[in-house]
Amino acid sequence: MFAGVRILGGLPALLISGTVLSLLSVILKPILGVLAFPLNMITFGTFTIVINAIILYILTLFVRQFSIHAFSSPGISFAGFAVPSVTFNTIFAFLVIALIHSGIKIALLWLMQD
Repeated sequence: MFAGVRILGGLPALLISGTVLSLLSVILKPILGVLAFPLNMITFGTFTIVINAIILYILTLFVRQFSIHAFSSPGISFAGFAVPSVTFNTIFAFLVIALIHSGIKIALLWLMQD
């Protein structure tokens, strides 16, 4: 999977994590969205990533087999562009994984359009 995400327990833990994440997204995300509406307006919707990170954090509290921890990203260099290696602490790991989760969700929704 991803370097900062650990799921212990195999397929049953993965299914439980997905179910709890879906329930949290359906129940808690609209409430947090309404409460954070002023911040979303100021940041042009970027604060939604923080809301997603909060939901992922709550998921790790409910499902003990699912954990997000600090990780390092190796640097890359291609065609004259260089991205240095970066080490993310736990808080930034939640934010990076929430950003990746949002990107995957947007790409899947785009692919499923009529």
